[in-house]
Amino acid sequence: MLGKTLLLVVGVPLAATGLALGTADYAIVDVREGGPDGRRIVVPVPISLAQVALGFAPDKVRRVEAPDVAEYVPLAREVLEELRQVSDVDLVRVEQRAESVLVRKTDDLLEVHVSGRQGGEVEVSIPIEALQEMLDSYDGRSFDTSALLDALRGAQGDLVHVNDGDQQVRIHIW
Repeated sequence: MLGKTLLLVVGVPLAATGLALGTADYAIVDVREGGPDGRRIVVPVPISLAQVALGFAPDKVRRVEAPDVAEYVPLAREVLEELRQVSDVDLVRVEQRAESVLVRKTDDLLEVHVSGRQGGEVEVSIPIEALQEMLDSYDGRSFDTSALLDALRGAQGDLVHVNDGDQQVRIHIW
Protein backbone atom coordinates (compact mmCIF):
# COMPACT_ATOMS: atom_id res chain seq x y z
CA MET A 1 0.00 0.00 0.00
CA LEU A 2 2.80 2.43 0.91
CA GLY A 3 4.48 1.70 -2.42
CA LYS A 4 1.31 2.53 -4.37
CA THR A 5 0.79 5.73 -2.38
CA LEU A 6 4.40 6.79 -2.95
CA LEU A 7 4.08 5.98 -6.65
CA LEU A 8 0.93 8.11 -6.83
CA VAL A 9 2.44 11.01 -4.88
CA VAL A 10 5.61 11.09 -6.99
CA GLY A 11 4.25 9.77 -10.29
CA VAL A 12 1.38 12.19 -10.85
CA PRO A 13 3.50 15.38 -10.56
CA LEU A 14 6.22 13.83 -12.72
CA ALA A 15 3.71 12.79 -15.37
CA ALA A 16 2.12 16.25 -15.31
CA THR A 17 5.54 17.87 -15.63
CA GLY A 18 6.41 15.57 -18.54
CA LEU A 19 3.14 16.42 -20.26
CA ALA A 20 3.72 20.14 -19.68
CA LEU A 21 7.26 19.93 -21.06
CA GLY A 22 6.13 17.98 -24.08
CA THR A 23 3.50 20.53 -25.12
CA ALA A 24 5.08 23.75 -23.88
CA ASP A 25 6.19 26.87 -25.61
CA TYR A 26 9.68 27.68 -24.41
CA ALA A 27 11.21 30.99 -23.46
CA ILE A 28 14.89 30.70 -24.29
CA VAL A 29 17.01 33.09 -22.22
CA ASP A 30 20.41 33.52 -23.89
CA VAL A 31 23.05 35.61 -22.09
CA ARG A 32 26.49 36.32 -23.56
CA GLU A 33 29.09 38.36 -21.76
CA GLY A 34 32.65 39.39 -22.53
CA GLY A 35 32.41 39.52 -26.32
CA PRO A 36 32.65 36.57 -28.73
CA ASP A 37 35.10 34.65 -26.51
CA GLY A 38 33.19 35.31 -23.28
CA ARG A 39 30.82 33.15 -21.30
CA ARG A 40 27.43 32.13 -22.62
CA ILE A 41 24.49 30.89 -20.59
CA VAL A 42 21.41 29.49 -22.33
CA VAL A 43 18.38 28.57 -20.23
CA PRO A 44 15.30 27.06 -21.89
CA VAL A 45 12.25 27.67 -19.70
CA PRO A 46 8.97 25.92 -20.57
CA ILE A 47 6.28 28.55 -20.13
CA SER A 48 3.87 26.00 -18.66
CA LEU A 49 6.46 24.98 -16.05
CA ALA A 50 7.00 28.64 -15.14
CA GLN A 51 3.23 28.95 -14.65
CA VAL A 52 3.24 25.91 -12.34
CA ALA A 53 6.11 27.44 -10.37
CA LEU A 54 4.17 30.70 -10.02
CA GLY A 55 1.50 28.73 -8.15
CA PHE A 56 4.02 28.27 -5.34
CA ALA A 57 5.35 31.83 -5.43
CA PRO A 58 4.48 34.49 -2.84
CA ASP A 59 1.61 36.87 -3.64
CA LYS A 60 3.99 39.76 -4.35
CA VAL A 61 5.45 37.72 -7.25
CA ARG A 62 2.07 36.58 -8.60
CA ARG A 63 0.92 40.15 -9.11
CA VAL A 64 2.89 43.16 -10.34
CA GLU A 65 1.63 46.28 -8.59
CA ALA A 66 0.98 49.20 -10.94
CA PRO A 67 -1.81 51.36 -9.51
CA ASP A 68 -0.77 54.42 -11.56
CA VAL A 69 -1.56 52.58 -14.79
CA ALA A 70 -5.33 52.45 -14.17
CA GLU A 71 -6.10 55.84 -15.73
CA TYR A 72 -4.31 54.86 -18.97
CA VAL A 73 -5.90 51.42 -19.49
CA PRO A 74 -8.93 52.67 -21.49
CA LEU A 75 -6.64 54.64 -23.82
CA ALA A 76 -4.29 51.65 -24.18
CA ARG A 77 -7.27 49.45 -25.15
CA GLU A 78 -8.29 51.98 -27.84
CA VAL A 79 -4.74 52.18 -29.18
CA LEU A 80 -4.45 48.39 -29.40
CA GLU A 81 -7.78 48.18 -31.22
CA GLU A 82 -6.62 50.79 -33.73
CA LEU A 83 -3.30 48.98 -34.20
CA ARG A 84 -5.18 45.83 -35.17
CA GLN A 85 -7.00 47.77 -37.90
CA VAL A 86 -4.11 49.66 -39.53
CA SER A 87 -1.54 48.42 -42.00
CA ASP A 88 2.11 48.29 -41.07
CA VAL A 89 3.26 51.74 -40.04
CA ASP A 90 6.02 53.60 -38.22
CA LEU A 91 4.35 55.14 -35.17
CA VAL A 92 7.26 57.06 -33.67
CA ARG A 93 10.68 57.88 -35.10
CA VAL A 94 13.21 59.99 -33.19
CA GLU A 95 16.74 60.52 -34.44
CA GLN A 96 19.26 62.65 -32.62
CA ARG A 97 22.97 62.51 -33.33
CA ALA A 98 23.97 58.85 -33.06
CA GLU A 99 20.84 57.85 -31.16
CA SER A 100 17.52 56.70 -32.53
CA VAL A 101 14.19 55.29 -31.42
CA LEU A 102 11.69 53.63 -33.71
CA VAL A 103 8.29 52.30 -32.64
CA ARG A 104 6.33 50.56 -35.36
CA LYS A 105 3.53 48.16 -36.06
CA THR A 106 4.57 45.25 -38.27
CA ASP A 107 2.03 42.51 -39.04
CA ASP A 108 0.53 41.68 -35.63
CA LEU A 109 3.53 42.94 -33.64
CA LEU A 110 4.43 46.14 -31.82
CA GLU A 111 8.17 46.65 -32.26
CA VAL A 112 10.55 49.03 -30.50
CA HIS A 113 14.12 49.58 -31.74
CA VAL A 114 16.56 51.78 -29.82
CA SER A 115 20.15 52.51 -30.89
CA GLY A 116 22.55 54.38 -28.63
CA ARG A 117 25.65 56.39 -29.37
CA GLN A 118 27.92 53.84 -27.67
CA GLY A 119 26.74 51.15 -30.11
CA GLY A 120 24.18 49.69 -27.74
CA GLU A 121 20.93 48.40 -29.14
CA VAL A 122 17.60 47.29 -27.71
CA GLU A 123 14.93 45.51 -29.73
CA VAL A 124 11.54 44.50 -28.36
CA SER A 125 8.87 42.72 -30.38
CA ILE A 126 5.56 41.86 -28.70
CA PRO A 127 2.40 40.44 -30.30
CA ILE A 128 -0.48 42.92 -30.09
CA GLU A 129 -2.71 40.09 -28.87
CA ALA A 130 -0.31 39.45 -25.96
CA LEU A 131 -0.50 43.13 -25.03
CA GLN A 132 -4.29 42.87 -25.03
CA GLU A 133 -4.17 39.81 -22.76
CA MET A 134 -1.82 41.67 -20.42
CA LEU A 135 -4.28 44.57 -20.23
CA ASP A 136 -7.11 42.10 -19.60
CA SER A 137 -5.19 40.76 -16.58
CA TYR A 138 -5.12 44.22 -14.97
CA ASP A 139 -7.49 44.51 -12.01
CA GLY A 140 -7.17 48.25 -11.44
CA ARG A 141 -4.11 47.92 -9.20
CA SER A 142 -1.91 45.13 -10.53
CA PHE A 143 -1.17 42.69 -13.35
CA ASP A 144 -1.48 38.91 -12.93
CA THR A 145 1.96 37.44 -13.79
CA SER A 146 0.45 34.07 -14.68
CA ALA A 147 -1.76 35.79 -17.26
CA LEU A 148 1.30 37.64 -18.54
CA LEU A 149 3.09 34.32 -19.09
CA ASP A 150 -0.01 32.86 -20.71
CA ALA A 151 -0.13 35.86 -23.05
CA LEU A 152 3.22 34.78 -24.47
CA ARG A 153 1.87 31.41 -25.59
CA GLY A 154 1.83 31.23 -29.33
CA ALA A 155 4.33 34.07 -29.72
CA GLN A 156 7.29 33.14 -31.91
CA GLY A 157 10.74 34.63 -32.29
CA ASP A 158 12.69 37.23 -30.37
CA LEU A 159 10.81 39.15 -27.70
CA VAL A 160 13.77 41.09 -26.36
CA HIS A 161 17.33 41.53 -27.58
CA VAL A 162 19.71 43.85 -25.74
CA ASN A 163 23.25 44.32 -27.01
CA ASP A 164 25.76 46.71 -25.49
CA GLY A 165 28.74 45.45 -27.48
CA ASP A 166 30.36 43.09 -24.99
CA GLN A 167 27.18 41.74 -23.45
CA GLN A 168 23.97 40.50 -24.96
CA VAL A 169 20.68 39.26 -23.56
CA ARG A 170 18.13 37.65 -25.81
CA ILE A 171 14.73 36.24 -24.85
CA HIS A 172 13.27 34.12 -27.62
CA ILE A 173 9.97 32.24 -27.68
CA TRP A 174 10.15 28.90 -29.42
